[in-house]
Amino acid sequence: NVDEWWDLIHKVCTDSLMISMDRTRAELSVDAGEPSAAGRHTDVFAPVFHVARMVSTLHTELAGYRMAEHLMRSHSRGETTAAPREPEPSIHLEHRRNRSPRRG
Repeated sequence: NVDEWWDLIHKVCTDSLMISMDRTRAELSVDAGEPSAAGRHTDVFAPVFHVARMVSTLHTELAGYRMAEHLMRSHSRGETTAAPREPEPSIHLEHRRNRSPRRG
């Protein structure tokens, strides 16, 4: 089930983010007294961005799976996907067209 997979992935990503943040926080507190600490920790948020990218990629893939699952169910029920509709003409264009004098 896609929802169960999403819940599992969300938990793993959240846990991994917490571990990364705890590790980063510990490194910063240990190095707080050293003058070179700021230079060494320019990528403090790298773990956060890494996990965010991971979550974003997984979310996109899951959205694709959900769409595929929906289409498979629709197809198995004999439904066909509707062709894209032509855009409706603007009300203003219809109004002008109706006001134009008739020839004939």
